[in-house]
Amino acid sequence: MLSKGVLSARIFTLFYG
Repeated sequence: MLSKGVLSARIFTLFYG
C-alpha cells in the first residue's frame, strides 16, 4: 500500500528530476 505510493513518488521524482 505505502510501498506503491513511495515507488510512484520515486519514479515521478526521477522523471521530474
